[in-house]
Amino acid sequence: NLRLDRSLSSFDVRRNLVSNLTYDFPWQNSTRAAAKWIGGWQMSGILTLADGMPVTILTGFSRSQSKSNYVADRPNLLPGKSTNPVLGGPDKYFDPTAFALPPAGFYGNLGRNTLISPGAETLDFTLTKVFPVSERLKVNFRAEFFNLLNRANFGLPRNTIFNSNGTLKGNAGVISNTVTTSRQIQFGLKLLF
Repeated sequence: NLRLDRSLSSFDVRRNLVSNLTYDFPWQNSTRAAAKWIGGWQMSGILTLADGMPVTILTGFSRSQSKSNYVADRPNLLPGKSTNPVLGGPDKYFDPTAFALPPAGFYGNLGRNTLISPGAETLDFTLTKVFPVSERLKVNFRAEFFNLLNRANFGLPRNTIFNSNGTLKGNAGVISNTVTTSRQIQFGLKLLF
């Protein structure tokens, strides 16, 4: 059924926003001595918001027993169930009970790439300051915060849902990895002369 193969692209991300900001605090070029130490601070950040990518739900083995198909087949969608049965959370991201094994020798009626994986949200932040030591010598201090809000951006869920004997896999729909690191902070000093 070629109609079921017509679907979202595997790398279709509906909304993707990447925004950056740089702000120089006041007193950047002040001649007063106190303002030279107070001024010179710069703040910048990068905000990334993206929807998830499509995922194909698979039976876990070739139920159709097709000799031309070396990958797992897609299951049947039970009547009245959503093609995108997202529950949310990494322990059970989608409802595997919304699907059933097709009869032996047949393909399932579920389309390709019907499930949408979790999206990603990160905020990276940088704070810099140039300290004048002399007319020609300056010290540049930098503090960088990656994933400042420490948000867990989950990876793809396990998309194979059946064992070869037809029972549901215990880890079907479980997400066991993240796509970004946890919060990381680094500091740097640079001598400008």
